[in-house]
Amino acid sequence: MFLVRPCQLYYDNKVVKKTTVKVAITGGVACGKSTAGKILEDMGFPIEDSDRIARELFDHDESCRKEILHTLGSLDRNQIRDLVFSNPQKKKILEEILHPRIRAEYLQWMHRQLEKNPRYIFVMIPLLFESSGQKYFDKVLCIDCDTQTQLTRLTQRPGIDDVLAKKIIQSQLPKEEKARLSDWVVDASHGIPEMKQSLEKIFGN
Repeated sequence: MFLVRPCQLYYDNKVVKKTTVKVAITGGVACGKSTAGKILEDMGFPIEDSDRIARELFDHDESCRKEILHTLGSLDRNQIRDLVFSNPQKKKILEEILHPRIRAEYLQWMHRQLEKNPRYIFVMIPLLFESSGQKYFDKVLCIDCDTQTQLTRLTQRPGIDDVLAKKIIQSQLPKEEKARLSDWVVDASHGIPEMKQSLEKIFGN
């Protein structure tokens, strides 16, 4: 699907308002969301990243840090990663701590951007559907790739072997379901130039 709602509303043949389209970027882990976000940023669009917000909360929000330490017993990123992806209940606890705070931050960011009235604003949210975040957006862009490419990219990250990579992938909503629920799907399996061409086709008009 390559259609978006009109960027201008008309009344009595006069332009009365330019409408900003709020777009969530989602997709499976290591499918290329960050690369897509960089391309869109280079196209001049405002971009926010929920993973960046999560890191800020984890590093600098004392109430958040205390709650994580109290409930999970550690603030070491690698220990927490190994814990939550081997224990679904611990993962749920961490998400209950982080997701409301992350949502509050990106909603405030979106409000500030809407005052500037851009054509599109984008927020990258890997767990968009898992956290029911899609209701805050007009459209959803899914960045997808084939499963082998996803697994290869993920195991290239520090501290992630094949076993942990498969646990991380399995902990998320299947990427095929994310694609089905989205308005646009861009295949990131074949490199940056093709991805850029697809994004320009959708958002460059």
